Amino acid sequence: MGLHWLIVALFMVLTNSEIIFPGGRHYNYEKIAQNIEVFHEFPIENTSARKIRIVEVSTTCGCTAVEFPKELSAGEKGKIKVKFDAKSLGTFRKHVLVITTCKDQVHKLMISGEVVSKG
Repeated sequence: MGLHWLIVALFMVLTNSEIIFPGGRHYNYEKIAQNIEVFHEFPIENTSARKIRIVEVSTTCGCTAVEFPKELSAGEKGKIKVKFDAKSLGTFRKHVLVITTCKDQVHKLMISGEVVSKG
């Protein structure tokens, strides 16, 4: 883990988050057959008393795509939908950065697993 991510993680722990991920921030697919697209939905909830915008969501490679709500009203729940295209064999760890207008602006999600041959 790079120093930047360590600082972001520490900041998120020390602040009272306005956005929470009730299902957790990491999902392990375990083993996936090669050339299969898999999906996971990360539940997200605005715990603040104001509307929060999701400014940007970025991924670490082209094999990962996301769909996300542009904003969440106070108390609103939503989902960040992650699609992973399992073309390359081997273990993987992919990050999704969620940038918001709340006080702890950057939220890091992760998917991981192993792509195995269909045979």
